[in-house]
Amino acid sequence: LRFDAYHVLDRSGRPLYGTIIWNVPGAQLDPEADALLRRLVTQQGVGLVAFSDTVLTPVVAELTGVKSTGKYEAAIALAPVGEHFITRGLRIAETSAKVTGLLRNRWAGAAAEVVGGTAVEAREDAIVVRRGGRPFLTARQTPGGGHTVWLDSERTTAQLCRQTVRDLF
Repeated sequence: LRFDAYHVLDRSGRPLYGTIIWNVPGAQLDPEADALLRRLVTQQGVGLVAFSDTVLTPVVAELTGVKSTGKYEAAIALAPVGEHFITRGLRIAETSAKVTGLLRNRWAGAAAEVVGGTAVEAREDAIVVRRGGRPFLTARQTPGGGHTVWLDSERTTAQLCRQTVRDLF
C-alpha cells in the first residue's frame, strides 16, 4: 500500500482532505506512512472513517480505539446506544436488502439474515450502535481534534447494500 504525504498534503504541508475513508483490509504501512496517518488525525484534525477488519492495521486500531478480537456471525438487529448526532433522526430498523439493479451480481450476503462481521473491543463511551452485544459503529475524537469512526461493514458481507447501514455511513 502506498500512503504518503504526496497524496494527502499540499505543498505547504496542510492536509488536502478533511476525512480519510480507510477500506484497506490487511494493510501493512511502513513507519513513515504510519506516522503520517497518526499525525494527520491526532495533530492536524483530519477525520478517519475505517471499515470492519481494517482495524487489523495497528495504527488504525489505535486511532479508532477499536481492537479486533476475531470474527462473528449473528442474526441480531442493530440498535443505537443512547443519543448521538450520527443516529439522530434515523430509523434503525434493519431489513434485508432489496435485490435491485444496484445488486448486479446478486450478492447472497445482501439478503442473508445472518451477517458476519469483525468482533471488537471498544470503550463503552465510543459505541454508537451495537449488533447484539457487539459494537457495530463507534465514534471518538482524538486529543488533537480529528474525529474517527469505525463501521463494521465489509465487502464480503454486503452490509452496505442494506439501507440502514448506508444511512449510518
